[in-house]
Amino acid sequence: MEEKGGKCIILTLLITISKIPMSEYYGTFDCKMDPKNRFILPAGVKRQVDPADKDRYVFMMTKGIEEDSLFLYPIPNWKVFLSKLKELNNFDPQNIETVRYFMDCSFEVEMDNQNRIAVNKKLVDHLNMDSSKELLVIGLLDYFEIWDASTYEKRKKEKQSNIKQLAHATLGSLSKKNNNNSNSENPKI
Repeated sequence: MEEKGGKCIILTLLITISKIPMSEYYGTFDCKMDPKNRFILPAGVKRQVDPADKDRYVFMMTKGIEEDSLFLYPIPNWKVFLSKLKELNNFDPQNIETVRYFMDCSFEVEMDNQNRIAVNKKLVDHLNMDSSKELLVIGLLDYFEIWDASTYEKRKKEKQSNIKQLAHATLGSLSKKNNNNSNSENPKI
């Protein structure tokens, strides 16, 4: 795995966190940011948030690890993420940069009575949005990503040609338990 500016550490944290049982989020949802930098939380996202959680419409929003994206964590999942950050060695410069990256621009956000979430100006700037202000909210297992829609679509087209190699590199080493078929070195996905 190639390491660039602490991204290896961040990826490891996200993989570690995903092993802890929590709600699983999935799907892509369209919404639009208004002139006051608010968006209506899509109904599909609201349906996936645990109704038993008293803070189900309170989230932590921070910069995503990819340029032009944001992370939106339900509070219980954010607390798990923070616990993993706290386990890092505070004397390792890469660890400090990783923690600083997330913490310097993290904001608690809460859905208002009209189902809107306000995005802090610093995070709006990080999104690098076009004038349409069209957003995508994407479920990624234990958190959501927020993207400017046109930026995400461009990125998706660029990455699409590499999906087979990416899937093999990330999932190819996974095998079913008690797999007795030793002839298959390259599992098919």
